[in-house]
Amino acid sequence: TEVQSVKTEVHSLESKLSTEVQSVKTEVHSLEINLSQKMQEQIITLESKIDTKIEALEERTKNQHTNLKQEITSQINTKFEEQNLKITIIEEQIPHIHKQVQNISNEVDTQIQAHEELIQANTQTLSKQNVTLGLLTQEIKQIKENPVTTNLNQIPEIIINYMGDHSDSINKLPHFHQKTKNPPEFLEQFEKYYHKYSNRNTRDKLTYLELIEQCFEGTTATWFQIIKLEINTADEFKVKFLKQFWSPDIQRQIKRRIEIEKYRSEGKLTMAEYFIDRTHTLKSMIPPLNDLDIIEILSNNFNEQIRAAVSVQNIQTFERFIELLNREDMHHKTERVRRNSNEYKPNTNSPTHNQNSNRNYRNDGYDRYNKFAPTKQTPYQNTQNYSRPNHKQNYSPNYPNQ
Repeated sequence: TEVQSVKTEVHSLESKLSTEVQSVKTEVHSLEINLSQKMQEQIITLESKIDTKIEALEERTKNQHTNLKQEITSQINTKFEEQNLKITIIEEQIPHIHKQVQNISNEVDTQIQAHEELIQANTQTLSKQNVTLGLLTQEIKQIKENPVTTNLNQIPEIIINYMGDHSDSINKLPHFHQKTKNPPEFLEQFEKYYHKYSNRNTRDKLTYLELIEQCFEGTTATWFQIIKLEINTADEFKVKFLKQFWSPDIQRQIKRRIEIEKYRSEGKLTMAEYFIDRTHTLKSMIPPLNDLDIIEILSNNFNEQIRAAVSVQNIQTFERFIELLNREDMHHKTERVRRNSNEYKPNTNSPTHNQNSNRNYRNDGYDRYNKFAPTKQTPYQNTQNYSRPNHKQNYSPNYPNQ
């Protein structure tokens, strides 16, 4: 009976459990249905929001594209108008430029004609000098062949005519070429010339800019033609001129060259002349170097003997330095004359010395004079130095383009 009771109870429990399981399943199924519906609703909502955002993004992109297109179109139109304006201005300037080119061509033709006339005049002068030289040669030959008729103490007068470049004269318009003249020195020379030119009682005087235009040669003349329309006053010209040809970089380059070069005794300049020339260049620097710095730089360009003398004598002024160099130049000149005299000393051991002593003495003296007499020179164009006419010597400043 108890077993039967237990079975009944178990059966009852199984029924309850089955009912509860069925209930739970129903509940779960209901939850699944609800959850599915909610997810579907959220998906629909998200899709709606995404569509809305996409539409808004497309609208904004479309507006930006329209604005950008309008802006680019406006810029293109503006640039096109600017280019048209520039083309119009250039077309308006073409006749003026053509006139300038014609004027330059006329000036060049005039200068060529003047140079041809100068060459012709120089040729005539050279012919006259050749005639004079021929006569002198005949005279010398006669003197050598007839020594008895000539005074033993007389040296014939020899006159040599030569043409030099005097472009630094205040009475002549100075010329400027980038590689041949110190720019500040050129301005100084031109100011002196223009001051004298302005005081002349002449009609139709040229302005400052018109007159200085005639000073330029080579590439500098081309440079002036390029900038002449940009300047209206003398001060504006000076600023552009010094910026182009005497810039800080150019000055540093020239100063460095002077610092590393050495004086060459075989050059055209004496030591004193070399010192004065380099001092003038360094003084032209902007700002100029002080005297002690210049003395220190240039003393290193001479030999050890000069450097030692500067140090021992504590030379601190240009005047004392030039006095020292003048003494050395005079000493070297004396030595050269002494050596040359020894070269032409007559041979007293010769058997015929007593018979020909007078003629040997006269000829030796005459030949020695002839050795140092000035020789005929052709016109020299200063292409290596900016500070003096016939100044082709130790150092050749080269002013580059900037």
